[in-house]
Amino acid sequence: FLPVATRNRRFYPNGPDGPDAIDVPTMAKSGCMPYYLWQEENVRVLGVPYKQNVTMYIFLPLNATRANVRALQEKISAQTINDIVTKMKMKSVSLLLPQMHVSNSFSLKSALQQLGLYALFDKNTANLYRLLNVQRYSGDDSEDILEALQDTKENAIKLLLEENPECQVLEKQGVDRVTCLKDNCRAGDGFCVCCAETDDFRRRRRDTTMDFPDQMNSTVYVNEMLHKIDL
Repeated sequence: FLPVATRNRRFYPNGPDGPDAIDVPTMAKSGCMPYYLWQEENVRVLGVPYKQNVTMYIFLPLNATRANVRALQEKISAQTINDIVTKMKMKSVSLLLPQMHVSNSFSLKSALQQLGLYALFDKNTANLYRLLNVQRYSGDDSEDILEALQDTKENAIKLLLEENPECQVLEKQGVDRVTCLKDNCRAGDGFCVCCAETDDFRRRRRDTTMDFPDQMNSTVYVNEMLHKIDL
């Protein structure tokens, strides 16, 4: 559709004889498109091509009204559409179509969980606060996200040292990730690393924890993930 061809034209929600005709921005297009006359239902079917081999099929009853369109919806199924598409022939047409914006979205959460990605959506195991646009404890700019979020033992140790540069790192054996994080330790690649607890360290940790941004002490996880399509 050429933008210069779009202008206000009359639109008839209840057919040309209806009382509620209105002016709406209407697109115009001429060319060869798939066409079929569904004679059993007195319906014209037109295929409007889009990019990436996508086609929008328009079903327009002759002398269309709201009631006719609603009745037609009850008669259309996936099999009906497939049968009609196989019968369509290319025909030279001129199309006037009200300007529209079509969008749709669907959840990726269940699909990702089926692939084994559970921790991302679990507030007890997710550790996404480093995605926030904040500065590190040392005052430096945030690290590269992809590198910092790698689930490695090295990153877990690095995070401990950022929290306390004087940390004496030790590794806990046989501790799962959830328990590890609850113990104020850091987990990575199946390892649990902690700071050796000394009286001096406990005091410094209590003092410095109060200065950390609230975001650092909050659980950050993904509640929902949507994929949106605009046509």
